[in-house]
Amino acid sequence: MMSWIRKTNLFALLVLGVFLAASAAPLFIPALRGKWGTFLFYGMAVCLSLLFCAVNREDPVSFFGFRAVPIRVLCMITVLAVVMVPLINLLNYMSALFVSDATARSITEEVGTYPGMIWPLLLIAAVPALVEETVYRGAVLGGYRKEDRSFRAIAASAFLFALLHMNFNQMSYAFVIGLILGTLVALTGSVWSSIWLHFCINGMSVISVWNTRTPAADSGTPAADSGTPAVQSDPIAILAVLIPPAVISLILTLVLIYWIARVSGTMSVLQTWFFGEDGYPVRRKRQYIDVWFVLITIFCLAFAIISEFPLT
Repeated sequence: MMSWIRKTNLFALLVLGVFLAASAAPLFIPALRGKWGTFLFYGMAVCLSLLFCAVNREDPVSFFGFRAVPIRVLCMITVLAVVMVPLINLLNYMSALFVSDATARSITEEVGTYPGMIWPLLLIAAVPALVEETVYRGAVLGGYRKEDRSFRAIAASAFLFALLHMNFNQMSYAFVIGLILGTLVALTGSVWSSIWLHFCINGMSVISVWNTRTPAADSGTPAADSGTPAVQSDPIAILAVLIPPAVISLILTLVLIYWIARVSGTMSVLQTWFFGEDGYPVRRKRQYIDVWFVLITIFCLAFAIISEFPLT
């Protein structure tokens, strides 16, 4: 019988296939370009997640973790989203020194496409937060945690989350964000906690780009990004400015995660990640790397390379 880890890796490979199918659809159906193509992918991803539950005879609400989160925890998560910004900015800038800043460009183009903020917030913040968290923290992390409740499950799901963005710029910080999102789900027992953090992070990016829009941006010229300084001729000076707040951001992030665990009454979850259920170190290691995992890695990295260095 196939293990939960192998089944989950196969599911992630199918999600990749859904993305490719949705990306190719506008070539044959022009009406699916833009926001409708986005809705097509997310709709297919949700259907695939529900099918994953059906095949494994799991209740979607319970399996994905759609459980209520206390208001005070949601407030702490809101603060966490703000606190994380300097850390994300540093990681984004460091990756932009070597690869193109795909995130800023895509958000700027999306915001400039519509006259108001409703569609950008819906397409960049609300829908991705709900669907991606259902897929990655609900189905993927949920599947991994059926077999392994250590931190390795969170790290593996964060790795796939980063890979499936399929560009090096977002991979750089999506992995770190994925670790935090997965940790929140493990501590609160609810995917709503990661949905809310995901929405807050993306929403702040949309609002930041919207507030810094210029007439040139409205005409199609790239505008300012979500707060990360542009890559200039003196990156050392910029890093000297970005690193101190990023270090403070990391410390505050860890403190907030600790307090969320305290408030949620799940300090034992943190302990079992390193010491096991009975107080002894976790020795049994699950095998996450299989043929499905390798195929996802190879294809996503190849796609990212082609995107960075087009063949034509």
